[in-house]
Amino acid sequence: MSVKDEINDFDDKLLESLGDNAELSDIEFIEQFSKPLYNPSESAPNQLLSLENSISLFEKGNSELTKLRSNLEEKIKKYDSASKHIQYDYQKKSNHLRGKFSQVLDLSRHLNDNVEDMRGGLVDVGKELELAENHRKRILASADLIQYYLEFRSGSSQSLMDLFRTNSHDKMLLCAQRTRQLSSFANEIELPGASETLNRIEKFSEFLETSFLKFFNNEYRKPNWKGMASFGTILQEFNGGASVIREFVNQHEFFIAADKLESRKGLEEDSIWNALQNPFQPVPTSINSLSSLFNELCSVVDRDCAVIKRVFPKPELVLQTLFQRIFGQSIQNRIEEIMEVARSKTNLVYLRSLQTIVSSLRELLVELKKILTHRGFNVSDNSPLFLALNQYLEDLLVPYVEPNEYLNRERQSLTSMFWLNVYKFLAANPFKQRAKPGLLRSLMNPIQPSKISSTESQTRFNTKTEGYLLRIAGVNENLINSGAAVTESTLSIPEDEGHLDSKNIYSFIGWHAEALNRASLLMSQQDLTTILFSLVKLLDELVRNRYINEALSSINNYIQQYDKRSDFNLSFLIDIRECKKIMGFYSAYITSIIIPSIGFTASSRKETINTLSLAITNLEYRVNNLFYASVKVLSAHLDFLISPYKHISYTMSEEQIDTSPKQRQSMTKLVQTYLDQLLLSIQELGPNDPSLFALKKKAAINIAAVLIGYAFRSKVTPTGALILQDDLNFFYSALRSWGIDVVNNKFRTLQQLLSLLMVKTDALPAVMHDKRKAGFSDMNIHEVLRLRCDLPENLRLQTSKEEILISPKST
Repeated sequence: MSVKDEINDFDDKLLESLGDNAELSDIEFIEQFSKPLYNPSESAPNQLLSLENSISLFEKGNSELTKLRSNLEEKIKKYDSASKHIQYDYQKKSNHLRGKFSQVLDLSRHLNDNVEDMRGGLVDVGKELELAENHRKRILASADLIQYYLEFRSGSSQSLMDLFRTNSHDKMLLCAQRTRQLSSFANEIELPGASETLNRIEKFSEFLETSFLKFFNNEYRKPNWKGMASFGTILQEFNGGASVIREFVNQHEFFIAADKLESRKGLEEDSIWNALQNPFQPVPTSINSLSSLFNELCSVVDRDCAVIKRVFPKPELVLQTLFQRIFGQSIQNRIEEIMEVARSKTNLVYLRSLQTIVSSLRELLVELKKILTHRGFNVSDNSPLFLALNQYLEDLLVPYVEPNEYLNRERQSLTSMFWLNVYKFLAANPFKQRAKPGLLRSLMNPIQPSKISSTESQTRFNTKTEGYLLRIAGVNENLINSGAAVTESTLSIPEDEGHLDSKNIYSFIGWHAEALNRASLLMSQQDLTTILFSLVKLLDELVRNRYINEALSSINNYIQQYDKRSDFNLSFLIDIRECKKIMGFYSAYITSIIIPSIGFTASSRKETINTLSLAITNLEYRVNNLFYASVKVLSAHLDFLISPYKHISYTMSEEQIDTSPKQRQSMTKLVQTYLDQLLLSIQELGPNDPSLFALKKKAAINIAAVLIGYAFRSKVTPTGALILQDDLNFFYSALRSWGIDVVNNKFRTLQQLLSLLMVKTDALPAVMHDKRKAGFSDMNIHEVLRLRCDLPENLRLQTSKEEILISPKST
């Protein structure tokens, strides 16, 4: 084939493929269009075959493209016209269908309105038919009632008796309904002989009720739950079910079991009473005789719930009656037995027993609620059944929570336990006269149920029966556990145990907190505020006024009456330390426990806070006064001890220097012993206690003033200045272990100035000049300088106008 023919053939194929490939780009089209013009050989792949053929090919291509464009434009116009025609037809059909749908919607709405109208009409018709049926039944029933009434008037009850004897549930139910209606009808008739007819109807009603109850009991004994449900429904229609509910509850074997009549057996010997009467043991969570009853109750209720729900039309009413009987009889009788035993014991036993009972009752309510919920009953917080249970519980507690009686018991219990708890303080306080025999028994009697009055038993105690009382009094545990009878002389208390004791108050605060918690558990919100505030005032009266203030008053009396010639008893610092601990417990208890209590009103909180603040301020004032008085006494006693040595003079010559070494040694030994004992007494009580450190500082300053006053009591010669220097060095060494900076600095100052007493008179101006340059004031210099026997006249006049830095009076 020639090149020209090949090109023509290729052009035809290319133009045909152009219609199928509309996405062909311009460059790709030209490349394919010009492909036949090139040599396809490998040696010259891009060599042009013929220029003439190329021009011819392009001319032909342009011509074909022009034709192709014309064809395409015609087709586009054709398709555009067809598209517009189709769109017009679619719009026309859509409008037609829209109109049809609107017509259908209007018809549907109209039909719905017609249906609603018909429905309303049918409902009205139904109501009318129902009303007509009710009237018809009432007319028939009235006709029956008139017939029955006439029969009873004539002395017969044949028709109703026939219904009763059928043994058919429906006929018996109808008999019960008609008898109830007949009784109401007969009460409204006022005709001759109506009262006799009414009596006959009432006797027949009693016969029916008795018979139905008998049938119910027979079914219960089988047991036949379906039969019970049948007669339960009949009696529900007859008299509201009151008689059958009462019959079901009263004949329940739980209330007539023989073992319930012997429930008190062994109650008084129960070990629970030992825990209840001992305040150091926690309040028991349960009482065995009560717990066993509650466990049996829960078992009975769980079993009977299923029966009650199957048998009775209104099971909630049956349960309410059953619970009323349980709480009002079984539980109440058991509580009365327990409280009767508790009443014969102590107030604490009575109160703790009541607390345990209430806690157990609330746990019982929770358990009953779980059982009832499991059995499908509504026991929400506002349900009639749950409200009834709460009411039954409150009714049980009414005899035991009368506010005044309850508060009196709590106050008596706390007061008697408090005084017994501080027995050692009352018996052996070192700053008061020791108590006479019989004190312990007098403190026990308000707690014991039976008061001991015989003279022989006043000072003898049985550790088996009175061990808990002896524990409250702080008697040795080993002696109590021995089980032997002891006497008050056996319980001799050393004086070091007669001080204030924070442990006793810590125990009492625990008992007081128990009382507050008990009141919150037992009392209503209306009475709770009054009771809590009264108990808080009792706490303040006992702890602060009757315990701490009396102890501080005794100490103050001892200090005021102290004779400086006798040894000073510093053991009262124990009371100061314990007093601070007690007020710490007291303050924390009030602010952290009592004031945030929900039972306190805003006014009660304010008054309590003010009372606490006043108590702390008053305590600090009294303690500070005791500190100052103690420091004064300590200084006076030291001054008295060293007064016999004041005749030793520092005005001596070199020949007289060894005349009094033994007396000075005796003095230094006496001072050293006194200061060591005093420092040891303070440190043993609390080396890190800020208040005791303040006391130590005050005491050290005053003692230093006494010792310096002793050293500076007379004129000094240069030879005597050496002895004075030895004494001051000793005093400094004795007080340096106290660690009081102001005292140490004073002694160091005096030591550095003693050279003023040792130099010759003509060298004094130069030495004084050196001391001033060293930073010593004229007051310091003149304080020492005035002691010289040979002080020049000009310096004597100047020093007489100066005040000494430290003296016994200035401190």
